[in-house]
Amino acid sequence: MDIATIFFYLCWIAVFLACYLVSTYQFRYCIPIAVEFMKVLNAVGLLLFIRLYYLFRVEQYRFEWVEITDAFRQAWNWTEL
Repeated sequence: MDIATIFFYLCWIAVFLACYLVSTYQFRYCIPIAVEFMKVLNAVGLLLFIRLYYLFRVEQYRFEWVEITDAFRQAWNWTEL
């Protein structure tokens, strides 16, 4: 075997080791953090749906598109100043 072939296989072994280390890091740190973030996001979403249910069913809140569009227009006009 010549030196180019040995160097070629050593480079592929280095790439394999780099991928192995990255995947180990990902499973050790990134995935648990992502799962915890999704848990928090799920809890916030459920809380939002419970709050919306309470507003619309219990407090008989009305959803007025005219007020919402006026608020967005005022906010848009305020940002153009």
